[in-house]
Amino acid sequence: MNKLFFFTLQALSRYKPNGPMRFIIAIVLGTLMFQASPLQLPRDAVVRTRWNFERTTLENAFDHTREKRSVQGSEQQTNIRIVRIYHHYHYFLQVSKGGKVGGTKDIKGNVYFRMETYGTSLVRLYNIAAKLYIAINKRGVVITEKSKTDKSLFQYSVNGGFVRFSLAKYKRDTWLLTLKKNGKVKNARRTNPNMKATIFLLF
Repeated sequence: MNKLFFFTLQALSRYKPNGPMRFIIAIVLGTLMFQASPLQLPRDAVVRTRWNFERTTLENAFDHTREKRSVQGSEQQTNIRIVRIYHHYHYFLQVSKGGKVGGTKDIKGNVYFRMETYGTSLVRLYNIAAKLYIAINKRGVVITEKSKTDKSLFQYSVNGGFVRFSLAKYKRDTWLLTLKKNGKVKNARRTNPNMKATIFLLF
């Protein structure tokens, strides 16, 4: 391609063609320069790159907005209740000494929680033995924290004696605290209110 380009350029300078011929050679040179350019991207690649950039920018902005959103009344504690939280799959909710949340059938485990009420139907679950709050991070993973944050504030709902705990931070999404059949916690992003596995009993 480069040899053809320089050969055409040499012919143009040596033979000095007339007007129409000069115009044709100029078109050929322009075409060769366009095809030989190492920076030229296919049109669909340019569109894909631009679309991916815009989508990533919007997603980052959305996550940032959600992460910074606060919950009103989250620091106005109104009541404390000591409870054990019994799951639909016959496990007691517990927090291990290492800070791992899960289920256990041992009633002597770390199964006692201080359920702190904040305003209307807002609670935090503080494990007394582990001295940690149950929380859910932005990826839906159930974690524990030493201090109070909006990730540890749950919407507390009661239906027929059964209770559910959904993360209050993301009101447009229903991220529920729940366990699997093996007693391990389930990612909150994969839950919905119609799942029986999201219900608990308080003792």
